[in-house]
Amino acid sequence: PLAAQDFIEVCDCFSHIFLSDVPQLTGAGQQTAIARGTEDGVTQVAAGDRQLPALSRQDDGVRRFIALVDECYDRSIPLYLSASVPLNQLYSRGALGFPFRRTLSRLQEMQFQRFGQ
Repeated sequence: PLAAQDFIEVCDCFSHIFLSDVPQLTGAGQQTAIARGTEDGVTQVAAGDRQLPALSRQDDGVRRFIALVDECYDRSIPLYLSASVPLNQLYSRGALGFPFRRTLSRLQEMQFQRFGQ
């Protein structure tokens, strides 16, 4: 799956989702041709001319991971993960730190027995 529509279809087909071998998603930032979200702008934001943060190669995957977690959470579909590191170390630094903190909070909420009922 590569886009939000793919994750919507996955959630339409399954009542529980198991995701294994999730690697640590943090990577060193580097300015390269990486897909950016609509919130990033093309080159600079006119209001303040802020510089875009350097993204790592893993940040494309991080955005997809965030989209999957959001879709599962919004639809109350339990998402079970097997990861190479603890949840709080999946994405410990990088340009997507703020949105990933929300994702981490959602993953923690999914740990409760009442989730998905």
